Amino acid sequence: MINIILIFVAMVLSIRGVSTLVFMLQSISWIKKNQFIKKKQEFSTKPKITVLIPALREQKRIIPTLNHFIKYFVSRGAHIVIITTQKEYEKTFDGPSTQDVVREFVKSKKLERKITLLNYPNKSGFMAHQLNYALNKTTDDNSFVAIYNVDSQPHPKTIELFYNQLAKNPSAKIFQQSSAFIKNFNKFNSSNPLTNIFLQTLALLQTRWTFAHEYARLLRQSVYKFKLFKKFANAHVVGHGLIIQIKILKEVGGFPTENITEDLFLGYLLRSKGYSIYPLPLLELAESPATIKSNWKQKYVWFWGPMKYWSYFKYVRKNAKMLRITDIVPSLVFTLQGLISALAWLTSGPIVLVCLISPFVTSNLIIVLICYIAIFVYGPLQYFIVYSNLPLFFELGGERYSKPNLLNEIYISLFSIPVTLFPDFLLLVRN
Repeated sequence: MINIILIFVAMVLSIRGVSTLVFMLQSISWIKKNQFIKKKQEFSTKPKITVLIPALREQKRIIPTLNHFIKYFVSRGAHIVIITTQKEYEKTFDGPSTQDVVREFVKSKKLERKITLLNYPNKSGFMAHQLNYALNKTTDDNSFVAIYNVDSQPHPKTIELFYNQLAKNPSAKIFQQSSAFIKNFNKFNSSNPLTNIFLQTLALLQTRWTFAHEYARLLRQSVYKFKLFKKFANAHVVGHGLIIQIKILKEVGGFPTENITEDLFLGYLLRSKGYSIYPLPLLELAESPATIKSNWKQKYVWFWGPMKYWSYFKYVRKNAKMLRITDIVPSLVFTLQGLISALAWLTSGPIVLVCLISPFVTSNLIIVLICYIAIFVYGPLQYFIVYSNLPLFFELGGERYSKPNLLNEIYISLFSIPVTLFPDFLLLVRN
């Protein structure tokens, strides 16, 4: 009986490993082919772009971010809106507020026509409330807004690439710039070298997810020509790197404020209305949490987004008339896809663990070999590929990175096994 269970578990892990490996390689291949921008390309339309950056207690990081966006976005015609919040004053602090820092910067640089400062007047609410506050003050519904965080520094050619992709897909209304979570890859400073390797592997876990899942989903329902994918493939947006036409955003009531993972719900609403979300083949380099504890907290928050897919469906069914959704079958399909993905994520650790302990529960060496091959394909092989592509990913984010050391690649590839077990164990402890 135990051998049958092991074979079944190994087959499940093998299928997941092979499928995610194929999806990841397809995503990387698409990016390599589409990252280049035609020189002197003429655009029939160049809609206005407004960059929205919500900020809360960001006195130290806001100026470097503003300098980046001024250099690469404002210089190309974009307008910047910084949205501070009264929530900042709930806690006492020394020195000027974020609002004061931005106001003084704008005044000293004479950028009043390039940068707008708004202050969300309520002390309650989250980032979605700040964004909706700015959204309600916009008047040009045919223009686009680009959403970024205070620590965002997207590729310098993001604006050009957006117009390039819009020219290729003139009916597109929604674009997503994905992130590689490697910006601080060589900056982890724990006194324990093993902890640093563990944190680096966690950074690769998030980056692997971007290419094996996020890009794969975006490509299915936008670029690929299969009609069933266009209608029934689930996809989501992310709260930073999203570029969307204001009119479309207002159609779904702006940014959802009901859930802490509002970007997942927003993507669900957009797909339920039949809109495709187009990926951009240049990256934003984001930071991975710098401690194991902060990684745990991040995974815990992310965990609840997929768990709420059924509530998303109930919302769409209840408000279908208001949302002007005439067919909720796609929404039901998206719900099932989301719940299956959540189940796969939740069970990946236990499945790997079962395969890992197979030598202790069976004497059948062939079954043990099958289990360990499944682990290798699902974990070390994919992490090795991600790590070996770091120079490409940094280049796609606008930075340089030297070729990784082979020994480090092997270390981190092997660390993918405990990292796979890490989130599920902590979630079980928390619950």
